[in-house]
Amino acid sequence: MHTYSDEQKEKYRKFSTKLRDVFGIKPTTRYFAVGSLSSLLSNEDFSYIVIRGDIKHFFDSVDTNKISARIREKTILTRSEDLALKNILFDSTLEGLPQGNPAASVLAEIALEKFDRYVTSNIRPAFYTRYVDDFILVFYDDCFTNYSQIIKSNLSIELEKQNLTLSSEKFKIIKFSKNTTFDFLGYNFRNNLESKLEITISKNKIANIKQKIVKVLKNYEKSSQCNSDTLRMVMQIQNIVFGVITYDNQGHKQRSGLLFDYTLLNKDNQLKLLKKFMYREIKRNKLNKKARQQIAAIATKIENIDLQNKGKFIINYTEMKKEKIIKIIKALDWSYVPSTGADRKRVVQDLFIKIYKKK
Repeated sequence: MHTYSDEQKEKYRKFSTKLRDVFGIKPTTRYFAVGSLSSLLSNEDFSYIVIRGDIKHFFDSVDTNKISARIREKTILTRSEDLALKNILFDSTLEGLPQGNPAASVLAEIALEKFDRYVTSNIRPAFYTRYVDDFILVFYDDCFTNYSQIIKSNLSIELEKQNLTLSSEKFKIIKFSKNTTFDFLGYNFRNNLESKLEITISKNKIANIKQKIVKVLKNYEKSSQCNSDTLRMVMQIQNIVFGVITYDNQGHKQRSGLLFDYTLLNKDNQLKLLKKFMYREIKRNKLNKKARQQIAAIATKIENIDLQNKGKFIINYTEMKKEKIIKIIKALDWSYVPSTGADRKRVVQDLFIKIYKKK
């Protein structure tokens, strides 16, 4: 990941907007990709063949010369835009596209526009979606003859034209029938024994969530475990396992947490397992009584999450009373007292600095 100043980010955002307009790019969101796929697979009248693919080391492997030529072929750049493009594509300290740059997602779409056209025009699946370098093709089972290896070969050849490589390890062909399963963009799709589609969090992603919780608890275990340490630890865990609305550095609303990262779940089995995991961690770590009680309360709430009505598990700091936020800040750091006349967004941003950066 490459980091940029706020001024640089704004410059690259403006350049990104121009490229979107010129190329007519509407990048597929993770929500749309998963939602569209789940709508198709929920149709019980058909059985499907799912091909799941991934481009190996995509961002590092992108041919920046081809992207540059394609952009200059399509539009005339101002001097500042030309400099911005060179800074992004030809940074001697980086290979390929710099992840973290606001224009990287648009440049990735430009890099893969020919691949998308090839898949839809030549492979012609019943359904195709791609989120950056991760893609899915779906075929109706009765129309799918034994030419899966031909498809794999053709996809590889097309990517090679762009100096990209299909990941053999992640290329999977799944006959999506009873009791079959596959992962896509952090979700697990399962066709259960009643031919009903179940969507839950993939094992890899739930493992990442558990690792984050363990890290918070280990840091707390090393602390003095005073009231402010306990409050900080509890808020960090809440921000991981619930949905959180706050403000980013630019003052824009930002949504994070499990319930925002996985809005399309229809099965809560991983949430129940997460509750059991948290109870085990309470016993495993050296925590004071107050900390154990508060973590247990969070674990109980997780099990009670209603996937159809998640609103009460969303913590919206942007609508919380400013006086309450200031009170929390004081509890986290008694030496810092924001003014009651301070800008609301600034107060929320200060709260998160105190949650994650003890000063």
